[in-house]
Amino acid sequence: MRTINTIKMLMALVVVVGLTFVSCKKDNNTKPVVPVKLEDVNGNFSGKLALTQGTTKSESTIALSAKNNTISIVDLPVTEIVFSVVKDKVKAQEVINKLGKVKYDVSYTAKVNGSKTAVDLTFAPKAIELQFPVDNANKKVVVNVVAKQAGTYTGKTKALKFGLTVDKVTVDGTAVAPFEAIFYDFQSLVKK
Repeated sequence: MRTINTIKMLMALVVVVGLTFVSCKKDNNTKPVVPVKLEDVNGNFSGKLALTQGTTKSESTIALSAKNNTISIVDLPVTEIVFSVVKDKVKAQEVINKLGKVKYDVSYTAKVNGSKTAVDLTFAPKAIELQFPVDNANKKVVVNVVAKQAGTYTGKTKALKFGLTVDKVTVDGTAVAPFEAIFYDFQSLVKK
């Protein structure tokens, strides 16, 4: 009887030890993290743009491209900027129609983060200069753009995220007052 108990205990021990070497199906399916490179940021992106001015919020779909440390936005929404300058709604809509698509390029400096999973982007935005045709005259509008925080390109999701702020607008050299800042939040733009 003792030998049977010893055999049973030995079998139980073999089973327990054997179970520790059994792997689950999902154990080997994890892909190794591929380190990102600076040039991974280059490409075409599309996604959501959230615009906020005061308590007014809107969202739209936007497309842009990144190449040679420059992000190019082919159709930057300027409705909020126009309505900040032109208070008459009919005239403001005419200005928007005449402006058409506003192209904006913003330069950045890229740096791979410490864990090599993302590229951090530091922006150097320039002012946007526009000509507003209002009341049979062209008004020179200068839109000051700042980047209050760095952007990020994440290698795993191939997503780009950054924000820009319009903090001041001048018309023919005179600051628009009162003016509420306009926040452009480019949310998780996915690489095509």
